[in-house]
Amino acid sequence: MIWKVGDYKAVCKIHIADTGQIIKKIFKFHISDIEIDTLRKNIDFAHKVIDIEFLTPNEQLEGTWLWAKPKIYELD
Repeated sequence: MIWKVGDYKAVCKIHIADTGQIIKKIFKFHISDIEIDTLRKNIDFAHKVIDIEFLTPNEQLEGTWLWAKPKIYELD
């Protein structure tokens, strides 16, 4: 699990084809222990997805991904 409780900063760069234009945005967000617990629950589901995709393709997948939705702030 790569996520740890704390503050994060992310940079998103988008290159627009045929224009040479690059859009760059910087964001910050905080991941809480509750959000980490939510994301951690996806590990077992990910194992099921891989097993069904590669080992037992006739089996029906049950369950869904759980998402964390931290407040995201755009930085200048």
